[in-house]
Amino acid sequence: MAYELGKGDECMLSGDFKSEGKPAFNRGDIVRIQDISPDRLQPGNKYLVDSPLLGMPVRLPGMILKRISCPECGERLAPAGAGGFADSCPCGWSDVESSHAKSVQRLSDFHENLSRRRSRTYARTEQNASTDSHEGETPFEVGLDAMFTPTEPDPVQIEKPAPHTYACPKCGTGILVTTECPHCGWRYQASAKEPEKKAARVTRDIVVEGAVAFKAGDWVVIEEENPDPQRPEYKYVVLSLALKKRFLLSDTDLSI
Repeated sequence: MAYELGKGDECMLSGDFKSEGKPAFNRGDIVRIQDISPDRLQPGNKYLVDSPLLGMPVRLPGMILKRISCPECGERLAPAGAGGFADSCPCGWSDVESSHAKSVQRLSDFHENLSRRRSRTYARTEQNASTDSHEGETPFEVGLDAMFTPTEPDPVQIEKPAPHTYACPKCGTGILVTTECPHCGWRYQASAKEPEKKAARVTRDIVVEGAVAFKAGDWVVIEEENPDPQRPEYKYVVLSLALKKRFLLSDTDLSI
């Protein structure tokens, strides 16, 4: 997920969930995250949500929660498909990772469908050649020619994106890497809240509470500058991919 779930986010449960053996949530329930507080015995259960069945707060794991509200403006995302929600919002936010995953799945389906159609065509041609051979022509030659000669239009090629393309977040048409879709006119609009980001290299190993947050030589992205009031030299907001948390780093930690 490109954006982590946070306090106040509206989510939908992707499955039933029990707490201490008792049903707490049903699949498809709409809930709102009240707080983020990891369970002492099960740290993965950290999203505190009110259970309508138990009438009390219950901690849920992130894997069972599906975001249905925009992290930028907080508005409910538009419905998309059976029980799903859109990966973009009219305010300009877009879940890039989810859109890319769907694009990859479309390409996979396209190649699998095409391979299946060619196999069927080749099998039919071999069968016809064995019952109706021509003089001076072998069954193998007939089958090979027919396999690469389409006998009818393939609608999959129209509906699915071509290789090396992405799916338009509005209509799903395969487009090249661009900020505008030539099919429906969609245009990318960057959020006004999105700060300018810079790349930097970590100059030393940085260990936080016994865990390695950054390694010397790693490339990181500076999301913004927000100095600590107590220690102003720590001002660069950087995400640790190892710990999945953001930290404030100083000029001595980074080579910009």
